[in-house]
Amino acid sequence: MILASIDFPSLVFFQKVCLLLAGGLLIWDTIEVGRNDAANLVNAVFGARVLQRKNAILIVGLAVIAGAVMSSSVIDTARKGIFDPMGLGQNSLGLDGITAALTIYISVYIVDTVLLYGYSAFGMPVSTTACLVFELLGAAAAISYQTIKWNKAGTVVAGIICSIILSGMASFLIQRAARGALRDKSQNLSALLLHGGWIGGGLCAGLFYFLLLKGMKHVAFVEAFRNWLVTIDEGAGMAITGVTLLFLMWGLFAIAIHALLIVYRKRAAKLLFPVLAV
Repeated sequence: MILASIDFPSLVFFQKVCLLLAGGLLIWDTIEVGRNDAANLVNAVFGARVLQRKNAILIVGLAVIAGAVMSSSVIDTARKGIFDPMGLGQNSLGLDGITAALTIYISVYIVDTVLLYGYSAFGMPVSTTACLVFELLGAAAAISYQTIKWNKAGTVVAGIICSIILSGMASFLIQRAARGALRDKSQNLSALLLHGGWIGGGLCAGLFYFLLLKGMKHVAFVEAFRNWLVTIDEGAGMAITGVTLLFLMWGLFAIAIHALLIVYRKRAAKLLFPVLAV
C-alpha cells in the first residue's frame, strides 16, 4: 500500500532504476548460485580426502563455468507456469503490470542472494531450484494472489518434495549395496575385479545419462546424438528408451572398468573410486 501511494515524478525513470538494480542483483545472485554449487561439490571430494582443498576448488570452478555455459537455461524454472504475469496489472498494491513484475523479480533476486550467501557461508547445500520456486510463489502471492496457478504450483512443489525423498532412499539403497559388496576393500584388486565393474559402471552410466541427455540436452552434439537415436528407432522399428540406453551404458562402462583393472591392476584399483568421485 505504501508503494502504491507514492507519487513518483516519473514512472519510466523508476522502472529504469529498477532494471539497473535488478541487473546488479542478478549478477550477484548468479555468483552465489555458482558459489553454492561449488560448495556442494567441494564438500564431497574434500570431505572424502580425495583432493586437497585448492585442487578441488580449481576443478569445481571450471566445472561450474562449463555447466553454466552448456546446461539447460535456468529460466526454465521460472517458465513452469507457476503464476500468470499477464494478470499482474490487477493487484492489491495498485501497480501497473510492468512495475508489479519488476517488484516480484527484484524481491526474488534479493531473497535468493541472501539465502544462497547464507548457506554458502556455512558450507551448507541447498537446492537453488527449490529456492527459486518458493521465492516466486511468495512474491507473486504478496503482489497478486489471484495470478498464481495453484494446480501447477502444487505439481512443482510435489515434484520437488518427491524427488528429495526418492533420491534420498535410492542413494541409501545404492550405498548399502555397494558397501555390502566391497566392505572395507574399496582398493583391493580381487574385490574390485568382482564388484568394481558393476558399481563403477552404474555410477558412470547414471552420471553420463543425466549430465548429457538431461542437463546438456540443448548442446549441439548432444542433440545430434539424440537425433541419431531417433533415426535408429525409425530404421530398426524398435524404441531405444531412456531405461534401455541407461542399461546399455552401464554394461559398456562396466566392461571398460573391468578391462582397466585387468591391465593396470593395483594402480587402477587404487585410483578407481577417487577418480569416480572427482
